[in-house]
Amino acid sequence: MIFTPPKNDTNNITRDELLGHVVNAMACCPQFAALGIPLLSEKLGSTHKPAKTDSLQALPICLEAWGPAAVKPHLQAVWLMLKAELMAPATVEGLTPDQLLTKHAAATAAAAALTQCISALGPGYLDQQVLSDVIFEDLMQYLGLVNPPWSWKGDVSAVGPGVTTAAAAAEWDLPDKAQKRLVCIAQIVAAVSPK
Repeated sequence: MIFTPPKNDTNNITRDELLGHVVNAMACCPQFAALGIPLLSEKLGSTHKPAKTDSLQALPICLEAWGPAAVKPHLQAVWLMLKAELMAPATVEGLTPDQLLTKHAAATAAAAALTQCISALGPGYLDQQVLSDVIFEDLMQYLGLVNPPWSWKGDVSAVGPGVTTAAAAAEWDLPDKAQKRLVCIAQIVAAVSPK
């Protein structure tokens, strides 16, 4: 949402307040799920960072309000939109270290949203959709390897949500795309795992 308050605004309306009201309006009844999920998906696919952030914040709120019955027909769409963000660090080629770090930050935000969405819907809904995805075949094949062909070159404490530098992101020594995918899949597993 783009909002610039008018000059001399005596109401002190903020973008965050307007966004909160829009999300509450979207979440007000389960019948909006059929329209709201494609809208949130479109915004999540945007290159405009605030649109992505807004979508990731609104999705769990809306899913919880709409409830499992209204969301169930749209579980695949919800998963696919989150999956695109979660897997982006492994699927976009030719990124600079800073761009890769940005993709990792977006994937971390999407993992947090996935966890919140699963919690909002309860067990047996979105978690089952995620765990039945073909990406987990990659994980199963990879786990069968005795000596994985990748290694971490740096300090283990420098990975995860606290990564703040491009240098830390570059510490991964992952020679091919399949292994980069596995790092993304591991983040998804962590998001789906019961806490």
